Formats: sequence, C-alpha cells, structure tokens
Amino acid sequence: IERQQDKEIIFARDINGSNNGVFLIKNTPKMKELLQKCYSDRRFFHTNFPEQNAMFAIALSDEYKDLVGWEEAMFFNAYYPVYKDYKSVERYFDKDSFILHMPRLPEKFRIEKFLLVLRKLGIFCFVKGDK
Repeated sequence: IERQQDKEIIFARDINGSNNGVFLIKNTPKMKELLQKCYSDRRFFHTNFPEQNAMFAIALSDEYKDLVGWEEAMFFNAYYPVYKDYKSVERYFDKDSFILHMPRLPEKFRIEKFLLVLRKLGIFCFVKGDK
C-alpha cells in the first residue's frame, strides 16, 4: 500500500498475467462505481473467467487505468511450489508473502498444504475432522 499510495485498486501479477482473486481496493466512490460496472457487465459470460475478464476490461479502460496498481505475485499473491497440473512456477510463498494462492488444485491438497504452511509459521490451526 505504501508503494501504491496514488492507486485505488491493486492487483497481483499472476502466472497467467493477472488475477482478480486477491486485490486491495480503497473505499472510494470511483471504486464503488467500478465494482458496480463489473457486477453488471455481461459481455464475458461465455468465457472461462467472466468476472475476471469483466473486471480487467473495465479497470484497464481509460476511465480507471490510472487508478490501478500492480504488485508481483511473490509479495502479494504467492504460489505454493506447484500450480494447476503440478508444474513448477518461479514465484513461491514465503514468510513475507501476503496471500498463499493455490488455484485449481484439489481441495484435499489445498487443505493439506495450507495446514503445513500454517504449522511451519507457528500458527495453531485445526480443520473439521481433526482429533
């Protein structure tokens, strides 16, 4: 946030270019307007990521593009050392990461890895079914 003080919405760069699964947004009239436009946009319903496509089409339009900031995934939206079909990626989660992002991985795998990371960081956690 300190590096992006003049921005009203900050996205993470992603293995696919960009991702709207995790973003920071200021509570301003302009950003409320942007979110409402994204919610109402129907142009991308036929695509695999309709909400993401709508958000970036609107956020990167001339009206909003100067309000958009970007951060590298390793600091903002970092990956566990596997992605999608278990291919390695170059950016990994560590203690300085903001969010651990594990898209398209099986739920059981995600839970196992989240618990491993939390326990390594000394954070107590349990999940349904723990004894």
